[in-house]
Amino acid sequence: MTLLIVTAGFYLSPADPFFIHNAFPWTWLVPLLVALRYGLGPALLSAVIIAIAFAATHSYASVNQYLYRVYFLGGFILTLLCGEFSALWSARVRQSEQLYHYAEERLEMLSTTYFMTRVSHDRLEQNLISKPATMRGAMEDLRSLISRHKGQLDHESCSELLQILSQYCSLQSAAIFPVRHHKSREGLMAMLVHADVDTVDGEAIASVGVGFSFKKNDPMVELCVQDKQTKYYSVRDIDDDIHSEYLVTVPLHNEDGDLLAILCIKDLPFLALEVENLQVLTILVDYFSYNLWASKMGSRVLQAHPDCPPDFAGELEKLLLLKSRTNTNSALTALYLKSSPHRDDLIIQHKRQVRGLDFIWETSRGDTAIIISLMPFASSTSVEGFMLRVDKWLKDVYGYELNGPEVGFHFQMLVDENANQVIEHLLEYVHED
Repeated sequence: MTLLIVTAGFYLSPADPFFIHNAFPWTWLVPLLVALRYGLGPALLSAVIIAIAFAATHSYASVNQYLYRVYFLGGFILTLLCGEFSALWSARVRQSEQLYHYAEERLEMLSTTYFMTRVSHDRLEQNLISKPATMRGAMEDLRSLISRHKGQLDHESCSELLQILSQYCSLQSAAIFPVRHHKSREGLMAMLVHADVDTVDGEAIASVGVGFSFKKNDPMVELCVQDKQTKYYSVRDIDDDIHSEYLVTVPLHNEDGDLLAILCIKDLPFLALEVENLQVLTILVDYFSYNLWASKMGSRVLQAHPDCPPDFAGELEKLLLLKSRTNTNSALTALYLKSSPHRDDLIIQHKRQVRGLDFIWETSRGDTAIIISLMPFASSTSVEGFMLRVDKWLKDVYGYELNGPEVGFHFQMLVDENANQVIEHLLEYVHED
């Protein structure tokens, strides 16, 4: 582009191709635009090209030294300023995108939790005699499953998952097939960028009911892989001439949207093939996938602290990664409860004080009960406000002083370090107190 503009200058203004004596040095518009769009490096390269082109077309003795020095010095300084501006705002845009992505994930998880609560309430209210199962029981079974298998997606864990889904969603014949990721080298765009392509492996990880072989290029499977959403066979699909071997296909994916496997359901009871049951099925599979991801991501924390909830460990690792990438503030707080007649009530009441976005881990060291709260997007001011609220609540209800003989409180802002080190910094206060 720079060479093109320089060439155009010779064509439009042969006497002054670099527009030095013009009201505006149009040639320098190219490095400025390059700096704003691509950054400082390409912009400096564009400016150097202009300088080389000028040196190649002018002799040293025939030019006004002062005028041309000012011309190039001003151009380079303006290019540097635009490059610095571009770098600053690119960093801010990346930070905003990271925060938006994280907030979007949390909103999706909160929406899922709300739906699970609503469905569980509806089922309790209806008191179905034929299926006296609640979502709470299903979630407890899934958490126990992931804890036993340490977040591994293998034959044993998938077999137990299918058994749980069969119990709560009436699956009769279903299988889980793994998804492989590879780089596509086909097509024009793939010549420039090697795009990731998801391919479903035909060998099932686990199955339940009557076994069946995987059908490659099935339209329901292709739609599920493409959209990463639950797909099911409805009456309207008959008119669309869509023929599939499966009634329902459900994706198993992590928080980054990467497919791990696909659940293919070939047979369901007629009364189970309805929207609410399929929504419950999707929610349970998503809940399993999320906790599977959290257990893997927080494996270091879970190995050092087996009583830590997997979602707490996974979210802590994610927020530490977010801190290192975008310098986004988050905090850990710990409430230390010594032996007292009100300790159990204090634990229950304190859990009600935390924000909806926070994660709670209840643990103990010796005779001291510890409630650790992970507070995403919390600044030191937010934590201090939380501490003042807890202090007022303790004084009004129990007459206790925060950091007194009965209750202790410490907090730590997340920094770019190992998750276990952050936790140990809080736990070591137990011995100090």
